[in-house]
Amino acid sequence: MKKLTKRIYWDERWKDMELPRYRDMKTYSMQLIDKLLKKHVKSGENNKFIEIGCAPGSWMIYFYRNFGFKVYGMDYLKPGIELTKQNLRLANVEAKLYWGDIFKNNLKKNYFDIVFSWGLIEHFDNQQLILRKHYELLKDGGQLIVFVPNCQGLNNVIQFMFNRKILRAHHKITKEEMQNLFENLKMKDVKTGYIGYFSPSRYDPGNVFGMSKYKFKKLHDAVGGIANPILRRLPYFESKYFSAFVYGIASK
Repeated sequence: MKKLTKRIYWDERWKDMELPRYRDMKTYSMQLIDKLLKKHVKSGENNKFIEIGCAPGSWMIYFYRNFGFKVYGMDYLKPGIELTKQNLRLANVEAKLYWGDIFKNNLKKNYFDIVFSWGLIEHFDNQQLILRKHYELLKDGGQLIVFVPNCQGLNNVIQFMFNRKILRAHHKITKEEMQNLFENLKMKDVKTGYIGYFSPSRYDPGNVFGMSKYKFKKLHDAVGGIANPILRRLPYFESKYFSAFVYGIASK
């Protein structure tokens, strides 16, 4: 198993992050994802939820507040765990965190009701193997939920222009590939698709503009506010050409 990213990639990602950090449900993409999750995720106050690659914990906060789940998180980098601890503390969310590698861990198998990851499996050269590690943690009837960035279409072109080395840290996963990954695990009720909209905040400009990724995100409202009302009228808006994410949801 080869990782497509090194520790410095994540160190750079976390160092400029301001806390507290939550999921911004005011954006159109997050509204679509919120609607998708509330439609398909099985609720239950005693359900155990774990996020693999959990830093900074914003999705743990979301599931805690919106579904009432008992939340757990795992991250293989200590700075990521510390950042998550700080964020959860500021959000007043109780959680159990594990510092470790998904490929070598002491987590209970067949234990969790929801296993979730956001922007994780595309950083490995064998997505089937890492998805199987997610699957092993699920109890029977539990749900596996995975989101990855859509690195196709307009997203691919713009990121290539800004900072092409970032693309080398991501395996391009299509809707069809996501479907196959889940079906190879013999999962039930598999749902996959493209979701979200063109969002300049997703792109990492590197040093092109002399600003960090998080400062670059401030362009989102200006550029996205102009582009998205137009893009939403196009027939292929929710597609590999424009969508921000690819998702997979299924039951064990």
